[in-house]
Formats: sequence, C-alpha cells, structure tokens
Amino acid sequence: MLPYPCPLLAAAGGGGASPLSTQWRLLFPSGQSKGAEASAVVSIYEVEMRATAGGADQCSGGTATASSQYDTNRTADKAFDNDTTGFGWTSTAADGIGSWLKYTFALPVTVNEVAINCPLTEYPTSFRLQYFDGSQWVTHMAQDGPLTWASAGWQTFTYSAPFVENAGYTKWRLYFAVGCTGTYMDIKECEMRGAVGGPDRCFGGVASSTNTLGSPRTPDKAFDNDTTGFPYVPGSPTNGTGTWLEFDFFRPETIREVKLTYGPDTNSSPQSVNIQYYNPGTSSWVTYWSMSPSAWTANGQTFTASGP
Repeated sequence: MLPYPCPLLAAAGGGGASPLSTQWRLLFPSGQSKGAEASAVVSIYEVEMRATAGGADQCSGGTATASSQYDTNRTADKAFDNDTTGFGWTSTAADGIGSWLKYTFALPVTVNEVAINCPLTEYPTSFRLQYFDGSQWVTHMAQDGPLTWASAGWQTFTYSAPFVENAGYTKWRLYFAVGCTGTYMDIKECEMRGAVGGPDRCFGGVASSTNTLGSPRTPDKAFDNDTTGFPYVPGSPTNGTGTWLEFDFFRPETIREVKLTYGPDTNSSPQSVNIQYYNPGTSSWVTYWSMSPSAWTANGQTFTASGP
C-alpha cells in the first residue's frame, strides 16, 4: 500500500455530517452479485463523489488507486475518467470480496453523495464510503444491501445519518445435529433472515461446508435462489449428521429466522438443526437457537428463533 498524505479533518470519527479528508474510498465488503462463490470480480464503470446532494463531481486532479485490477485495461483511473462507454475498473476475482476503490484529492474535501455506474452483472451487493482520518479508515456512509441494478447505469446514494455498525456476527451456520432419515440429505435452498418475515440476507458472501458429495452439489447451491437446480449434499456422512453448512456474510448480521427447502422428499430433510454464529472473541461456534423439523408440514418451511 502506498503511503498516505496526512489528511485534514473538520470532523473526525463516527461518520459525522461533514468530515474533510484528502482520501476517500469505496469498500466492497461483500463482493458482487454473482452469488455465494469464493471468487467473483467487482466492476465499476464510473464513480462520482459529491459534496452535496445533486452537486458537482469532485473527482478531478487527484489520483485513483484500487486494491487490485483485473488487467491493464480495467484500472482504477478508468472509474473516474467521465467515460461510461469504455473500460471501467474491475477487481481481480480473488480480491472481489473486500476490494476497494480509492480517490486521493489534491485538497481535503467532504463527500455526502456518491453516484455509481455499474454493469448489469458484477455490480457490488453492498459498499461503504470511507475517509482516512490520519490513522484509520472511518465509515461515513454504508449501503449494506442487498443492492441491485435493474439495468446497467447510475444509482445515487446520499448521506442521511451518522453510520452505526449493525450488531451481530459475520459468520453463521446450520449445524445438523441429526441428519436425514434417508441416504442423502439434500438442501435445495437456505434463507437466513434478520427479522421474522424479512428478506433473505444471504447475498454477497461465501458459502462453505464440512464437505460435499462433489460438484455440482456444492454448498453455494443452497444459497443461489434456485430450488429447481442441484441441491447441496454433504459428502460424509451423506445423511448429514454432524455436518455443517456455513455462510460468511463479511458484515455483522443477526439471524432470527431460517427457511429451508429440501428435496426430493421428507427422507432427505434434516431432523435437528442448530443455528450457530462464530464468536471471534472466544474462537468458537455458539448455538443461538435450535430447530427440530422432524415433522415437516411443507417443503420450504420457515423456522423462527425460539432462543434469545
């Protein structure tokens, strides 16, 4: 990483309404829209950073850098060249999750609105607008998603209130204490929700599991929003007892409801499941609540937290 010039600040810490800094960046903590895959690029055609809502773009006369670049055509400066028809910036596949795009201004500025132009695919599912305060990056504004681009083009995001980090944990998993009664446990789809009846929060992260029966029955199949394709199937034991299915959100979440879709019949459904989060302070998995879907009333059944 290149050494930073020391920025000047009008307000420091906590994402105040008008921080001044020479360095601003977009951090993409959860990668792009492709799904629960470990490697997926993030692509940005153009970025504008504005001091006020509807104001002029301030990205002129400075220097653009990024955590990575896909090739010599898709470099950081392409995201600030006022050209949405040519190449934009694209991260490497390995760097998509946690990648960043930075602009260093000649003089300190404040940024209270960001306009982003993205392709229809490879757009970020979330981002954080951050400034450097001389010692660390501070989040000024966050869009924790899920962001969607209905068509390629611009979306504008305006500062509204000081940023407050969500409570929760970044890694959650289903631990199958008792697997299925048949030979193979099939999980066609898993939704993890932050509130009862809320939207699925499993986007922009990475799925993993104890093991897998093999491609294409891999853990990401349980989070691809497709109940008609291949399911996730553990490899050993194939009935799933003692195995786990994890989703790393790369952002704090609290899971209060889970919807499971199994296949092809009730013999392939788990019988006892613990919903667990990873506590980095104790380096251990903690059971937050449990569900015992021993009597499935319907496929695509929803289970709500009975714990704290």
